[in-house]
Order: sequence, then C-alpha cells, then structure tokens
Amino acid sequence: MKAIFGDEVKKQNIFYQIDGRVKLISAITYIPILTTIGILAQNFECFARELLINSLGLREKFSLFF
Repeated sequence: MKAIFGDEVKKQNIFYQIDGRVKLISAITYIPILTTIGILAQNFECFARELLINSLGLREKFSLFF
C-alpha cells in the first residue's frame, strides 16, 4: 500500500471540492431546464385535452366535468 503524505491529501481535497462544485453547478443548471420541460408537458396535455374535447364535440355533453 502507498502511504499518503500531506501534499497528496491536500490535492485530493482540492479535487474533491472542485468536483463537488461542478456537480452543484450542473444540478443548478439542470433544475430550471427540467422544470421548463415539465411546464411545457403540462401545457401540451391541457392543449391536447381541449383539442380532443372540441374536435369530438364533447363540451356540451360533459360540461360539468370540464
């Protein structure tokens, strides 16, 4: 086994801190992107539902549910 000296420990800690920051930055970057995709998917679902209801003429029959 290789003994780890003080300089090695410092290097490992620096790399760990940099790696942690990169992961945090990428997580902060991805959260708004995923949120935007979720909002667009919900809007598309509502749009598709409205389109289906209007195209089939179901609005008058089921006006209580929509």
